[in-house]
Amino acid sequence: MIRYTTSTHTLVVEGQDLTPHDVYITYKQILSNGPATILSDIKKMLNIQPEVKEFDIDVISHINGAFLTLYQLGVGPEHPFSIDNSTSWDSFETQIPKNVIRDYLYLKTKIVFDPPVASNVFEAYKERISELEFRMSIEVDNGGGIVVG
Repeated sequence: MIRYTTSTHTLVVEGQDLTPHDVYITYKQILSNGPATILSDIKKMLNIQPEVKEFDIDVISHINGAFLTLYQLGVGPEHPFSIDNSTSWDSFETQIPKNVIRDYLYLKTKIVFDPPVASNVFEAYKERISELEFRMSIEVDNGGGIVVG
């Protein structure tokens, strides 16, 4: 619940009083993180803190491998796509919904970067990857995958 008290110029967010200065500092912190990048979102899904950079090259490599598979499936731009640590989601052009691409990249990265110990979970991930690849292939066959431009 959010409530603003005009007499004290205080914003109450879920029971916590925030002065205008607190709101400004919070807003500034949000902005300092910048727009979401492909790397930052996949790292978040892998439970890697944004400030941890030791694994970036590994995660980027696995993401780029997944993008190569997408290219081979006919998903995405006319030429192979790859990322660096600042590549935004907007730079990957496709008719496939971004949430599908995000889930696919996460799962493909997860099973090689941090595979689950339980074999049934690993198999479930692989089945989900196969299902996403199948669904994207259907979309490409129907003319919705490759963006020519």
